[in-house]
Amino acid sequence: MILLSKLQVPVLGRQIVRRSRLLERFDAVVRTPGRVIAIAAPAGFGKTTLAADWLRQSAIAPPSAWLTLDVADDAPERLLAHLSALCRPEAGANTPQEALVAVINALAQSPEHRLLILDDVHMLTTQGALWIVDFLISRMPAHLTLVLLSRATAPLRLSRARGGSGR
Repeated sequence: MILLSKLQVPVLGRQIVRRSRLLERFDAVVRTPGRVIAIAAPAGFGKTTLAADWLRQSAIAPPSAWLTLDVADDAPERLLAHLSALCRPEAGANTPQEALVAVINALAQSPEHRLLILDDVHMLTTQGALWIVDFLISRMPAHLTLVLLSRATAPLRLSRARGGSGR
């Protein structure tokens, strides 16, 4: 079952601290398609707030999808279900890999720059869930920018996304 509130950009409070310099840097890197942007910092340092604030105030933000991960998403089937809900791929996948390929194909359908934000990536610890994100990174469409927000550096093979290797 899909929890739709996990697919929505978090609502920000009225008393947030505007971090103009960070917003400018975020804006500069997010605008370039084909990137994986990993932001890791302890709880309460403003990772989610930065990304949500940028989405809300940017007049030129690309179409975006947001997924807030939780402990249940560590199960590969659940993670795939939520990723599928974000981009509505064609039905008919029989295996997790087929489901993930369908998600990536659905993301590739639009030629315009897209942004996918995965919040709380530190919640993913199982080999299956981490494999899903690694596969997404290594096969993501060239017009996609993937933002990973986490409390710790995720054990992912981010080097696959550097310089177009793995594509």
